[in-house]
Amino acid sequence: MAHYDASVPATLEPYPERTLLDYLSDATRARPDHPALIFKGRAMSCSELERLSDAFGAALVDFGVRPGDRVALCLPNCPQFLIGQYGAWKAGAIVCPFNPTYTEHEMEDALAATG
Repeated sequence: MAHYDASVPATLEPYPERTLLDYLSDATRARPDHPALIFKGRAMSCSELERLSDAFGAALVDFGVRPGDRVALCLPNCPQFLIGQYGAWKAGAIVCPFNPTYTEHEMEDALAATG
């Protein structure tokens, strides 16, 4: 904190204990057709992101992913990454994002470092 500007609060006290999943759920209820993201000119609505991430999360659970398991996502910046990230969180998993340009050796090292 010593290197932060004096205007930056030292604690998170003013912030509610909410997750990004909570915010997506709230946005979907309040404005289901509102764009959650826009990628290459195509909008994905809050309800679409919610539905697709629900499906991905359920698929992970069906494959045996349990809360606390790590899920590697090796994707570029694209809607599928967010679907995967939200879906993995919904399954209770820890997301480990990996750069898709990693070499095989870099990927092995990165995977080993995730625990």
